[in-house]
Amino acid sequence: MDDLEKKINNPDENGEEIENENKPVESENDKAEDMDIGPSESEESEEDELSKIVSQLKSKKEEILNDEVQDWDGLVDQSQQDAEEFIINESADISEEKLESIEVIELDEDDERLCSLCHRRLKYSENGIEYEYCKRCRKELLETKYNWKSIVAFVASCIVFVFAIALSGVSILNGATTVKAERLLKENKYTSANNMYSYILQSSGSGSSYAPFSLDTIFGVDVGRKAQIGYIETLYKLGSIQNIGATVDSYFTDKDLEKEKYSDIKKYKKVYDELYNVSVEATTVIQELQSKEKITKADVEETVKVLEEMKKENKYNNAFIAYYQYYATLMAPDTYDLQVKYLNELKQGEPELTQFYRMSFANIYLSDGDYDKCITECDVALEENAEDINAYRMKVKALYRQKKYDEALELSHKAIEIAKEIYEVQEDESQLASTKDITYAYSIYTEQAIVFGLKGDMKSAQTAIDRAYQGQLTLDTAYLYAMINKVNGNTESYDEIMTMLEQYGMQLPEICQQYIDGTKTFEDIFVNGKVEWYE
Repeated sequence: MDDLEKKINNPDENGEEIENENKPVESENDKAEDMDIGPSESEESEEDELSKIVSQLKSKKEEILNDEVQDWDGLVDQSQQDAEEFIINESADISEEKLESIEVIELDEDDERLCSLCHRRLKYSENGIEYEYCKRCRKELLETKYNWKSIVAFVASCIVFVFAIALSGVSILNGATTVKAERLLKENKYTSANNMYSYILQSSGSGSSYAPFSLDTIFGVDVGRKAQIGYIETLYKLGSIQNIGATVDSYFTDKDLEKEKYSDIKKYKKVYDELYNVSVEATTVIQELQSKEKITKADVEETVKVLEEMKKENKYNNAFIAYYQYYATLMAPDTYDLQVKYLNELKQGEPELTQFYRMSFANIYLSDGDYDKCITECDVALEENAEDINAYRMKVKALYRQKKYDEALELSHKAIEIAKEIYEVQEDESQLASTKDITYAYSIYTEQAIVFGLKGDMKSAQTAIDRAYQGQLTLDTAYLYAMINKVNGNTESYDEIMTMLEQYGMQLPEICQQYIDGTKTFEDIFVNGKVEWYE
């Protein structure tokens, strides 16, 4: 290179001159660009060296193909070493194509040293970092341009897929819950079935017939409609007729109700309409009775006569008029004969509505001391509805009044377990149990406290009445809570309940105070006597 510079700046041996000295002096870079300089001897030698290496590689490749190479690892190491030594030679002017030809080394495709993408070239390394790909594949990956429309389409597809999976999961879950609810309905466990149907309606988007679509019908399973039908049926079986009207109007159109498959729903709606028509007139009559300061049997008799006139108009369901007549008889003492009369009319007119009259008959028999008839009515009620907590409660009362304390206690435990089962489902899923149902559920603890008291186990009686008091406070529970806490020496709890009663202008019944004073026993009150405050 020094000789070349000397020839540029000075005349050569033949006396040739370069440019006129008067011409402006150009930089060495400008001069080099204007001149056509051929390869030097050193560059030619470098090209020769490159050719030799390539020739060696080809020769080794041929040896591999001819199975003449025994030291495979040595061959790979030597080939890589030769290539690397040549690559780091800064004086070599090597094109990218030549470099790639050196990189290509035929190895087993499973060799970990090969590019993870092409499996032909060695992995690229730089600054001590070894990449998963060779130089060419890595460059192509980094320079690949993506179409934004393809990316949007891919993301949209992912969203649709996830949404579809989510909806199918909801559908499958609701489908399984529907199967369970149908099984409970067949087992006459109406409260639990009602809770499950309600849960499905809330979670499936099937709460209205006017909704644009039900999530469950997207996948060909109309569990939403099944839940609507099952929910209304359980309302009917539970005697919650007053809730049927608005429910049917929410889920079904008039056109729907004309279809044969919805004939039962149409029947339930007809029952509701008839009850509602009677209630509009009858409620006004009942309110007049309730407005009296003290209601006598004569007042009740006058009221039922007014209601009897409605039957002559032939525009009402007379069975429901009888129901309101029975309701009026409950407001005065010594009306059992009238109660039985109107309950029988109701039963004859609407025999399917057992929840309207079955336990009312049981209560009449209990009050009259006909405990066997009371128990029979309770057993029939439990066959009709296996989760009728009020039937369990009434039967427990009849048993301990027959002094069958152990049997009564066993039944109370069973009733409590059933109540827990029902309302654990209610708390987890629907939260729609009525106040009446909850009152009956906790009243079992009150009855159990009485049974323990009759057996002389006041410690267990305390545990049971505490549970009833914490769960649902009624007047019966408050009185019994005061009695048990006083005899057990729990002065603070006794004072608490007495203060609450005084705030409402109430006091303990005389018979409760007699128990506290020791002049009456549990048996005197709950077996031999007639407890007006506890009927």
